[in-house]
Amino acid sequence: GFALTDSLFVALVLLAVAGAGDVISAVFRNMILLLSVPDHLRGRLSAVHIAVVTGGPRLGDAESGAVAGLTSPRISAISGGLACVLGVGVIAVLMPELARWTRADAVDASERTADAAGAARAEARGAPEREPEETSADADDGRMR
Repeated sequence: GFALTDSLFVALVLLAVAGAGDVISAVFRNMILLLSVPDHLRGRLSAVHIAVVTGGPRLGDAESGAVAGLTSPRISAISGGLACVLGVGVIAVLMPELARWTRADAVDASERTADAAGAARAEARGAPEREPEETSADADDGRMR
């Protein structure tokens, strides 16, 4: 649509629709990140997320500029749009579970990760503490002190 129109008004409307879709996508990405990632990893994954969100479009800018320089801005916009659609298709094929993701999946993943983290912390502390040894006074009344 955007690359095929000669009307500035239509191009601006299509860009506004694309921008709205991007905002909705950002909300969903952030929600999945916040709900799926356990607390102890959230800062690290948020940092990676920010790097991808800020760096990815710059790579797209460079690609668009290079294609526009070699061909034309129209072909650059068309090829960029087709590449996005192709990328979504590849992700849909490789990760079909993403389309079925629900909040319950986030809770399950968070609980599994929390359980694994707790087990790892216990293992890092070493073997569980040994029971105190029984003394002769304890043996008399049968209680451990």
